[in-house]
Amino acid sequence: MAREYTREIYLYINGKQINNDIKSIRAEMQLLINEQAKMLVGSKEYVAHGERIRSLKGILNEHTNQLKNVNRSWGQAMNAMGDWFNRFQAVGVAAIATIIGVVMAFRKTTEASMLMEERLSNLSALTGLTGRSLNWLGEKAKESSVSITETGVRIKQSATDIVDAYTKIGSQRPELLKNKESLAVVTEAAIVLSEAAKSKLEPATLALTTTMNQFNLGASQANRIINTLAAGSLVGAGEIPYLTEVMEKSGTTANLMGISIEQMTGIIEGVAPKFQLAEVAGTSLDRVLLEMRK
Repeated sequence: MAREYTREIYLYINGKQINNDIKSIRAEMQLLINEQAKMLVGSKEYVAHGERIRSLKGILNEHTNQLKNVNRSWGQAMNAMGDWFNRFQAVGVAAIATIIGVVMAFRKTTEASMLMEERLSNLSALTGLTGRSLNWLGEKAKESSVSITETGVRIKQSATDIVDAYTKIGSQRPELLKNKESLAVVTEAAIVLSEAAKSKLEPATLALTTTMNQFNLGASQANRIINTLAAGSLVGAGEIPYLTEVMEKSGTTANLMGISIEQMTGIIEGVAPKFQLAEVAGTSLDRVLLEMRK
């Protein structure tokens, strides 16, 4: 028959059993220290108490050292766990950042695609273009948005901005809607003019189509027009919007009199310093030209 044994350690000081726990040992050591303080230094009792105090202090020191070792081990374990967690966290953050980047790029691409479809639908609604012509203009806008013209001008407008320009130009010059290539050529010319004048695309578009309308010029004359307007705004006082408004007021009369766009641009720039408002300059110039025509 098997027997069970329980092994316990008992601590005795001066024949008296002391509970084997830190609190009891500290209490007993303090009691001995207090008793020793009342004894004659060097006496047998004093020396005996000193030995007991040292014995108990040794036990406490051993306990403290063991506690330090345990804490050190736990600290090393926690540091190792912290390093592992940091490495895992870094990998996790990088992975999450990659996933977020992919999602954001996908969302951006989707939004750009939806915006492009919206602009093309608007172009179709306002101009009547559909089918292959509409798709061709959409692809042309994408190509143009990342291209450099034959004259070395880098196009900075987005594809959606270029489609908007198609819409404006097609609305202002409806005959261009019959020829998608001509519409693209005139739009590119407007883009070049906006870059030369350092202006937004819409004012350049309006300047080009207004001049084409007033002088009854086709798409083949687009580059001639933008070169003339750009040169005039560069050396004269009137900028592109000023030239546009004066052309709108007096361009038709000038064309009837056989005045070229180059000559008319020079005339406008000549009177620009005298007229702060383009509307007043255009009306006054038109009256003068009508009188001259008589």
